[in-house]
Amino acid sequence: MKSRFLFTLCLLAISTSFFISCSEDDTPAPVVEERTEQELTNQLVNEWVFDVMDEVYFWTSEMPDGLDQYQNPITFFDSLVFTDDRFSLIVESYDDLINSLNGVTLEAGYEFALAQSGNDEVVAIITYVKPGSPAADAALIRGDVITKVNGTTITLNNYQSLINEIFSNHSITYLRYDEGSGTYSEQPSISLDAVQFAENPIYLDTVVEIDSRKIGYLVYNFFSNGSTGDNFDSKLNAKFAEFKSAGVTDFVLDLRYNSGGSIASATKIASQLAPNVTSSDVFYRNQWNELYTEFWQNEPDGDSRLTGYFNNPENNIGTEIDGELYILTGSRTASASELLINGLDPYMNVTIIGGTTVGKNVGSIPFEDTENIENEYGILPIVIRIANADGFSEYGNGFTPLGDNNINEFNSPLAPFSSLDDPLFARAVELITGSSMGGRKSSRLHQQGFTEIGSSLDQHLRSNKAILESVLK
Repeated sequence: MKSRFLFTLCLLAISTSFFISCSEDDTPAPVVEERTEQELTNQLVNEWVFDVMDEVYFWTSEMPDGLDQYQNPITFFDSLVFTDDRFSLIVESYDDLINSLNGVTLEAGYEFALAQSGNDEVVAIITYVKPGSPAADAALIRGDVITKVNGTTITLNNYQSLINEIFSNHSITYLRYDEGSGTYSEQPSISLDAVQFAENPIYLDTVVEIDSRKIGYLVYNFFSNGSTGDNFDSKLNAKFAEFKSAGVTDFVLDLRYNSGGSIASATKIASQLAPNVTSSDVFYRNQWNELYTEFWQNEPDGDSRLTGYFNNPENNIGTEIDGELYILTGSRTASASELLINGLDPYMNVTIIGGTTVGKNVGSIPFEDTENIENEYGILPIVIRIANADGFSEYGNGFTPLGDNNINEFNSPLAPFSSLDDPLFARAVELITGSSMGGRKSSRLHQQGFTEIGSSLDQHLRSNKAILESVLK
């Protein structure tokens, strides 16, 4: 997002001069405090931060006045943020922020969930390995359990610092589940390089045929059209053309590791799923702060700023699947993923399976300082609250699967995606076919009890983001 403001209500040029004088009684001039070069640099950044936030921030009325503008910009920004705002963000590099939103990060190419095992031990359970990455080259697989990083056992006392080492060159010691014995065995330690890696959000697409049903299955790990030349949205459209051509009768969308991203990309995928929608049907509605709400209401194109519509779908499968959609969720399913769930609800029967989602019903726009090239900071403030066509936006506590659909995938060894050993996918198939599919039983390691305490997804700047593009021009 290159432009800094949508509009300026007024332009105020203030020139301040300081005059030092002495009265006839020789009263001393006031002492002017000298500021360091860093403090003066901070002031320029913080003035920009305040100006942007004061105009676009959803909770502008809650921002405090009189903050020290010479302090560190991250501290300054955090002081501006409303108490109930869990998601607004400032980063030292705007370019790093945009790269992350496009799926480009420095990493070895695997994601993991952190879980407490026993009293003090912590393990990192690999949730998926990215094709073409160093981790894939090292033959790591989903479900491998990392116990040591750089030779040090992971514990409650050190896991936060050790996990940071995973985003540079590192070694791991890990366990692998043996299907035959039903136990885990330790594998030789391996070394992994961290590289600037571009991830494709379309992780897996396939059609699984069971009991005369053709079940389309898509694992989609973040919403983005990608950086220049990637065009993930076009690739996604091609995948739906394949699903349509295959004659799918049912569809399972796996968003359990999807922490959000581009609202435009979420709109494209939703437009392929909702039956009989066109570009005149409302997908979501935006609520802005008072200033912007009034402004949009008086603009000729204001409706397009306050309302998000479906696209005219090219390869829509909504009628083929009879308006039934199964979405797999987890504790990191957030933001644009939740917008998709909420936005589709008025148009079709959406069944969620897995864990309770994060609960992010707000969206952001990335800002950079285009006037001061020395200011490399980027900010991602919350600018909108999001509702569906029915006006529902009260999902701040997340969406929770009901009854037997509420499943903790870490209660048993992680199975490959689309396998009936995966309890989330197996549950979707059960609901589709009406037949029990079983699933993996708990191993001894899992019987010790796993309490999830974190995820590598939390380290990505794109996590918990719903990015509204092409609005502030």
